[in-house]
Amino acid sequence: MKLTLKPDGRTLRHHFSYHWWQYALIAVLSFAVWNLIYTQTDYRASGEKRIDIYVQTAEAQSDERLAALIAIGENAAPDVEEVNVMTVMPSGAMDMYAGVQLITYLSAQEGDIYVLGTEDFKRFAAQGAFMPLGGGDSGLDITPEDLRSGFVTPMEMQDDGTEKPASESRFFGIPLARFSVAAQLLGLSRQDMFLSVTHYCDNPESTLAFIDFLLREDTL
Repeated sequence: MKLTLKPDGRTLRHHFSYHWWQYALIAVLSFAVWNLIYTQTDYRASGEKRIDIYVQTAEAQSDERLAALIAIGENAAPDVEEVNVMTVMPSGAMDMYAGVQLITYLSAQEGDIYVLGTEDFKRFAAQGAFMPLGGGDSGLDITPEDLRSGFVTPMEMQDDGTEKPASESRFFGIPLARFSVAAQLLGLSRQDMFLSVTHYCDNPESTLAFIDFLLREDTL
């Protein structure tokens, strides 16, 4: 004997009333798998053709500001294909997580430009995280002598666990309090922020050209 059950509206409603979560789960998993595949296969420019900016702020980067930064990158360095802006949790909101997040990024050698508050900037600059700026070799059209707050003395650890100065104070960070337009483009809400370039930057020439172009916005 062969039984044939033809589904009707009542049967389908009864089925979905008990099994809707299975279909929802399938939809979510399908989207996650698709997103993973897309992320892994999507084109991403190499480090030499990309500028990654890590900004310590609680404010999300707007599309308008991001578009302006991308335009600056295109004008300053034609070989740059991407300008990316990532948000770093500011200290004071969730101190433990914020500190771990920042150390993780720097330890993994992520990012070309960091925009940090005074305390974090001076701490990591003293530990050698950033490259010296200013002078004829950097290509930046700035006068470090007029930006004394960006000078930091590098420190080195001794065998007995103490620290001592490794060299004289050097210019490691640009105080953005002096560059209001640049600070606004980066979405900053604080005055005590410094812009620095990591010592491991993949494309220092293009990055410095980008910074120089960004700072010029305050003179236009």
